[in-house]
Amino acid sequence: MRAIVPPAGDMLIGTLKGTSIVSVIAVQDLLYSTQLVYHRTYEIIPLLLVATLWYVAVTSVLGVGQYYVERHYARGTGGAR
Repeated sequence: MRAIVPPAGDMLIGTLKGTSIVSVIAVQDLLYSTQLVYHRTYEIIPLLLVATLWYVAVTSVLGVGQYYVERHYARGTGGAR
């Protein structure tokens, strides 16, 4: 598990970040939903800021979670890498 968790966590976070790029191809995700709303309300900047905060929050939570899972599986290894 020590060798599996870091690349798997990085891939999960990278996939989440990649969804904003995929939204350009019209896949419905957070950014696409934001675009739908601001086309109706014409409040572009506030909605994009909210979407940005959601991406930052979710990637931060996943990063912290990955840190603790890696730390859990690294117990008992001493300083060896």
